[in-house]
Amino acid sequence: MSDSLSYHFWNSGVVIRHNEESEKIEGVDDGVIIHLKSGKKVNADCLLYANGRTGNTDSLALENVGMEADGRGLLKVNSIYQTSQPHIYAVGDVSGYPSLASAAYDQGHITAQVIIKGEASTHLL
Repeated sequence: MSDSLSYHFWNSGVVIRHNEESEKIEGVDDGVIIHLKSGKKVNADCLLYANGRTGNTDSLALENVGMEADGRGLLKVNSIYQTSQPHIYAVGDVSGYPSLASAAYDQGHITAQVIIKGEASTHLL
């Protein structure tokens, strides 16, 4: 699928470099030059660098409640989105895959039902 997408992007002037690592990105007057570890140089009008998703936990002061996010800003949760602190739940971008708004809605709904029904204590990490 990614090869097919790359092919169609190529026809529109967009080049996707799979499995390449950048060594240096150099801004020039008319765009950028990307220096790759493979020794290649790519000249482009613009650059889109996609590095995946991270949880938005930087400003939550998690240390104040005895919690810590992983390197991608995610919190460890169980099947009902309960964190290591039994009274704190995490859904959406802070709980990991799939990191979609529709999934966050479902995660929040599941968590709310668990809290309302008082089932949380039976599902501890």
